[in-house]
Amino acid sequence: MRVKNYQEELVLNTINLVLQDRSDVDPDNLLIHDVAAYTLNRIPPRYIMSERGFTRLASEYWVDDGAEGGLTNLVELVFLVNRAIDVVTNRRKSDNGNGHAKAAAGSPETPEIQEAVKYWHNFPHLMGKVLDSRTREPVYGVRITLYLDGELAQSAEPGWVNPYYTNYGTKGFYSFWPKPLPSESETGTFDVEVLFEHPDHEVKRMKQRLETKGDLQLHNYIKVDNIFHLGTCELEAKGDPEGREPAPSA
Repeated sequence: MRVKNYQEELVLNTINLVLQDRSDVDPDNLLIHDVAAYTLNRIPPRYIMSERGFTRLASEYWVDDGAEGGLTNLVELVFLVNRAIDVVTNRRKSDNGNGHAKAAAGSPETPEIQEAVKYWHNFPHLMGKVLDSRTREPVYGVRITLYLDGELAQSAEPGWVNPYYTNYGTKGFYSFWPKPLPSESETGTFDVEVLFEHPDHEVKRMKQRLETKGDLQLHNYIKVDNIFHLGTCELEAKGDPEGREPAPSA
């Protein structure tokens, strides 16, 4: 996987979300790029090219369960994007009509795909979190294995190992990036099973259904708006189904 600034996808996705609530702005591609440039020049780049780098950065923006910094970072980014939109639109108005020309509306229709061409099902990045059911603290050293349709999932790149072990660096978060699969069908449905194993906790399995849509090419980069959240897994301590510590012996 090539080196990539994770912030680029995050900023572009945030801009699209903010513009949905900015009825006072008539966006075009040039405006979006100007806003993105303004925003990216005011936040530090975050480069990644490995599974651990992705998991650590993505965990910072995990809003669920009150993860530290997640909500705060997103709120600050939304404020910065709104400010960038105001600056860029005001700059255009001051150009007296000599500013950027609007991009032509619409885009050419995609031609029909020949029947013989196969689709590539590029899987999203699957991400989750592991906690102790009693302490609500991250559990480290958990062996996590991902299965697709009952088979061990192959990773898209070597950095995304399967099985994966939770560690201090990613605060109990984990992520997988399954290898893309060719198919004659444009749509796909996969049974996702995640197995959690730890010497001090009971084994646990989580199952979900994942639907994909085929693409005409392989994707070898991370898309921040294409993350499939597996949720939080709470592991119970061995010997106590409710996760309580055993009573002291008499």
